[in-house]
Amino acid sequence: MSMTLGLSSQESIDAEVLRGCTQCGTCSAVCPMIDYMDYSPRVLNALRLSGRYDEALRSRAIWDCTSCYACTVNCPKQIPITETIYSLKRASMRAGVYPHRFTTPVLVKEFVHYVHRGGRNSEAWMSLLLYLRTRPFHLVRFAPLGLRMMRLGRLSLRHESIREPAQLRLVLDALEPSRGGRP
Repeated sequence: MSMTLGLSSQESIDAEVLRGCTQCGTCSAVCPMIDYMDYSPRVLNALRLSGRYDEALRSRAIWDCTSCYACTVNCPKQIPITETIYSLKRASMRAGVYPHRFTTPVLVKEFVHYVHRGGRNSEAWMSLLLYLRTRPFHLVRFAPLGLRMMRLGRLSLRHESIREPAQLRLVLDALEPSRGGRP
């Protein structure tokens, strides 16, 4: 079953930039995570250009990318490959087709939630929710460390907030693509 997902204006711009790709494979050759990816950066570019955007969005590779920028720095055509992978991550999350038990998308969602809520993240709550949603049995293993950190005052369960979270929400809402801002 193939789902057609619309491209945002930023993703359309990325597609224009990707048309300059000569498929030389330099990006894949320098990628330190290539052994873990289901598609190389070169193949991700080819998928997008051939109209198989949905397949690129569902790829594990976009979540295995560590954003080291080796592909971008070494690209002979100066294509911002890391940025195009970021745009795929954003589109994947918007479409809800990301791997739900992968650490990175869960962490991103929780971070954005906390920032929208109070302007700050809470390391303790983010870590707790991250492990609950990705590796619940690891919580038992790390509980003694978490308790020791709390006892030493290095970890707090308190939800912190900036003075005017409503003002920050206005700015963040203006940046959302669905509300006329940039993606």
